[in-house]
Amino acid sequence: MAKVSGIIRERGYKSVGLEFGIERDAYALFYETFKKLNPKVKVVDVSELIFSLRMIKDDYELNSIRKAGKIASKVMESVISMIKPGTSETELAAEAYRELYKMGCEEPHVYINIGSVPRVHSEPLRDVIVKEGVFVTIIIAADYNRYYANTARTIYIGKTSDIAEKAAKCMNEVYDLALKHTKGGIRLINVMKELDKVYAKYGLINYRLIGYTHGIGLQVEEPPITTILPKDRLVEVKPGMVLAFIHAPILLKGLGQVKIEDTFIVKEDGELEKAT
Repeated sequence: MAKVSGIIRERGYKSVGLEFGIERDAYALFYETFKKLNPKVKVVDVSELIFSLRMIKDDYELNSIRKAGKIASKVMESVISMIKPGTSETELAAEAYRELYKMGCEEPHVYINIGSVPRVHSEPLRDVIVKEGVFVTIIIAADYNRYYANTARTIYIGKTSDIAEKAAKCMNEVYDLALKHTKGGIRLINVMKELDKVYAKYGLINYRLIGYTHGIGLQVEEPPITTILPKDRLVEVKPGMVLAFIHAPILLKGLGQVKIEDTFIVKEDGELEKAT
């Protein structure tokens, strides 16, 4: 911080660009410290510029994401195979991290949600274990050359109930419809409107999060993030973008969350290539 401030004063800069990031280490403390050290310097948010550049990937980036996708898919198979009653969220996460690091990931992320309390961002808990009558959701973000691909799967433990079966069927239909409608030239909001018809048909529209996709690259979640940034729902799908969906789960108290998610590359012809 001192070195940066010194260079700014030495060169007489009157304004600086700062990315107002969304990642968890975009600490407000650093921002406030910078302002105190440089009270006469105007800070300009350049997030729109940075993310507009990052939204379209080049071949190096896309190839890294493809490799990350292969890792994520393989690790998902391994973790699902060890799900059984009595297994804790941390045990499942430990297996996932072991495999991810073994396969060359450097900063992977794993989220586990075993019902009955659905959690959107599901850092693993040691006291939450697999039991009968709940959903188990595994979310894996693998990285290669610091580029991410992520995938999520949900399985139900035990004899299914009517609501569990309905939720799983709804999510499958939403996933297939998103795959059909997400094409080059389409605005994300228009896909969301089609998906909401499915949620409404199953009586689950009030149990889903608004938004269905997010960008992915140097961060697991980067713009367009339709669940967090409403303006991003107006983004038009373009070749070179990488999108992960269905990002928004169905949340059911007493059962957990239902989620199917994969990473897709938008090809030059506007069609999708599955990376996970």
